[in-house]
Amino acid sequence: NNKVIIEAEGSINGNAYGGVTIDVGKVTGNEITNSGTVGGNIYGGRASTVDVENNILTMNEGSSTHLIGGYSKDGNSLANVVKINGGIVARNVYGGESGSGYTENNKVMMAGGSVNWLLGAYSKSGNVNRNTVEVTGGEIRGGISGGESTTGNVKGNKVNFNNISVDTINGGYSASGNANENEVNIDSGTVNWIQG
Repeated sequence: NNKVIIEAEGSINGNAYGGVTIDVGKVTGNEITNSGTVGGNIYGGRASTVDVENNILTMNEGSSTHLIGGYSKDGNSLANVVKINGGIVARNVYGGESGSGYTENNKVMMAGGSVNWLLGAYSKSGNVNRNTVEVTGGEIRGGISGGESTTGNVKGNKVNFNNISVDTINGGYSASGNANENEVNIDSGTVNWIQG
């Protein structure tokens, strides 16, 4: 298990990783915490063909392009966590992401900072199940999705939303697969468009 801390004075031109492998073994149990400037993306864990599981990415301040708790091109992304307490994310945040694998039980928690989109998980062709987004503060310039897939099925994903304003929330979405049993809970705040 690796632990990476980027302090406020730290600056990285490219990507930052809690743990990474090409195709040997799982990427699991890594942690990365950012308070500095990262020009590229920040990954809790990243792999090409194997599973990425139980990695934690925390953003306290600073900046980055994307935040991804766990990414695998052809493996599965499972139970990764992204925590956003502050800082600026230029584009999107993914609890878990995969090209062809499934993404399950990933979580994004946002209490502060500024992002474009929050997604509990995304897979291009795999199934996306039981991922969660929890929002209690911060700024979201785009929207929120519990889980999304281009061709896979999307089931049992959840968004819990409080306190702030956002344009769009969907519990789960698939462009050409099935989307079932996804959930959106709004305790407070303002939403312009919502879909379970």
